Amino acid sequence: MSSVFGSFGLFQVNLKFGSNFENGEITFYGTSSDFDGWRENSTSRKRQVYSVLRLNAGKPVDLKLITGFTSNLFYIPGPLTFDEFISNPSKSNSVYLQRRERRYNRIGKIGIDLTSSFGQSHTFNAKLYFVPKVLQRSERNTFRDFNRYFLGAGLTYVYSNENVPFKPKIFIGYDDSYQDGTILFYSLKNGERGDSLRTNKRESARSGGFFTRFEFQPLNKIFLSFGGRYDFQKYVSEIYPAGVKRETQYDALDFNHFTPSLSVLFKISESNSVYLTLSGGLENPAFNEVDPPPELKNVYLNPFLKPMSSQTVESGFKGVLSFNGFFISGLLYSFSIFQIKVKNEIVPYANGSWFFSAGESRRNGFEFGSKIDFKKWVDLNFAFTYISAKYLKYENDFGDHSGKFVPGIPKLWGNLGLKLEIYPFIFNTEVLYVGRYFADDQNEIEVKDYLLINSSAGVGFSLWRFQISFIAGINNLTNKSYIASVFVNPERKFPYAYIEPGLPRNWFSGVSIRFNFE
Repeated sequence: MSSVFGSFGLFQVNLKFGSNFENGEITFYGTSSDFDGWRENSTSRKRQVYSVLRLNAGKPVDLKLITGFTSNLFYIPGPLTFDEFISNPSKSNSVYLQRRERRYNRIGKIGIDLTSSFGQSHTFNAKLYFVPKVLQRSERNTFRDFNRYFLGAGLTYVYSNENVPFKPKIFIGYDDSYQDGTILFYSLKNGERGDSLRTNKRESARSGGFFTRFEFQPLNKIFLSFGGRYDFQKYVSEIYPAGVKRETQYDALDFNHFTPSLSVLFKISESNSVYLTLSGGLENPAFNEVDPPPELKNVYLNPFLKPMSSQTVESGFKGVLSFNGFFISGLLYSFSIFQIKVKNEIVPYANGSWFFSAGESRRNGFEFGSKIDFKKWVDLNFAFTYISAKYLKYENDFGDHSGKFVPGIPKLWGNLGLKLEIYPFIFNTEVLYVGRYFADDQNEIEVKDYLLINSSAGVGFSLWRFQISFIAGINNLTNKSYIASVFVNPERKFPYAYIEPGLPRNWFSGVSIRFNFE
């Protein structure tokens, strides 16, 4: 059990309980979290319970039953202009405050995960899960009631044999998910549901895919892998109007895409290797992204949206080094260079009122990280990323943006952590740096970089069957005023409202208690 409290009404309690029995084990998690928020209209409240029951149904069969429920209410303070950010960053956007913009999500989950082995080389895994959702939102001057159900399943077969030449592994699988339900759009009155039903709408989405991957070892220290995945997606929108003389309005979108993959790994030693990978992915648009622009009439799904796909080439090296008779006992390291080409990048328009697809973009960069374990007391870890993300082809009503930076992506990001452990005390200091970036496609709105320092101290000890620890800390130690995130491509009304301020200096304190029954 653990509890944390801190600035701006932060209070969180976590509970975890686990027990083993003859044919399995059960684990239960519970969380209760409250936060008053430091800005107007930014209160949040979350309750969550989660359990996993694992049964050994005979030697080759492993069965998991997963259940859970989450209730999450959070208010949205909205974006500020630059002058508002400078003068009073704790205020909310006046429109968001008037509408009491918020989201209230209640989500359940029940799932089954079954793994079965046949012999030493064949493994099957099957998943089935059901997720009912009841969602409420005050959003864009409407009150919205969602009632949805989500059903998903997956099947994977793995063949693996270490006793034959090339030590092959074969992965074959299929997954599928389907979501359906209604949305009722009401008028908004004082931030609550009004008495006028504006829209009765059904939204459904199906996404799934087939995948396969082959792995083998042609030489002693060389590992090869290749495969691919075929994805399909379908979106359906139906609007049921009032009145017998009006017909149901129906629209559908279909997407599909194939993504290949290839990787080569060479082991320099048992714990150090170099690699080259070719991979990719397909992003499933959310339903607010497939909504059409409000100016289009008799269109109910976004005709400007195309499947967003990416192709990544990455090369690097990683490993672990150990030292004897040196002041450093161990070094964990990684370095990689990469290029990501994105087609049909999903771009928000007018503070996310609708979305469309950019032509192409490319992200070039490198990243490295390391963790250094010293002989006594001190651990040091750091990570650094450089990324240059630019549009290759992209035009809209505001001009040709080819060659401009993709908004919302910092060029530099870094993290440095220092841990000092003198039993029973632990001291941690973290330095976080986020570089400059742009908030709009035109690259006219530049967001400044910032550096934050966080620090904490803790103590832990054992007492009979109890393990007890205390921790206290301060985030944003220098009380830096900074822009934590932005609304990309804000509405083109000057002054632009796009800024979400970051938390000022804040403190936290907590205690954790663990009891072992045996």
